[in-house]
Amino acid sequence: MTRIYIAGVIVLFALVLAVMALIAGQPVTALSLALAGVYCGLGVTLGVCQSISNPLFQAAAVVIGAIGLLAVFLYHRGFDVKLQEAHLAALSSFVKMDIYCKPMPMELRNIMLLGVNACATQDNANQMSATVELAKGLYFGPTLSIADSAYSAGNQPAKDGPLRGPPLNRSVRL
Repeated sequence: MTRIYIAGVIVLFALVLAVMALIAGQPVTALSLALAGVYCGLGVTLGVCQSISNPLFQAAAVVIGAIGLLAVFLYHRGFDVKLQEAHLAALSSFVKMDIYCKPMPMELRNIMLLGVNACATQDNANQMSATVELAKGLYFGPTLSIADSAYSAGNQPAKDGPLRGPPLNRSVRL
């Protein structure tokens, strides 16, 4: 009887995460989480040994993992072409500041250098993050995927990273 309660809690938890993904506009992620919850719930109900040796469970884990990988390709910032175009446009604008602002005060030069650095490196950071998410999809099973999604749900959504660049002139306060 305890197994059924634990399985129910796991399925309910996964469904809550799936609803959160739906609210965030990610239906493929929601499908993956819902299926992973059912998978884990059935695994707890049947027992770990029987679920691991069952070929149907192994096939279901592959399908759930494939849906999760598809969700990474669909929704991750590293694969968002419009975001990459926006970074390129911002980078171009920062680079052109040097042409249009002559003579350039030190404060403006610091802003330009920080902007160029941030825009030039953000797409690489997004792609590295996407690689990590894809690795999680490949190596985490449905159970760890639920745990990772719960951990990620508690974090803030990804934003462009902090500006890192050359040291600013100490007389300038931004």
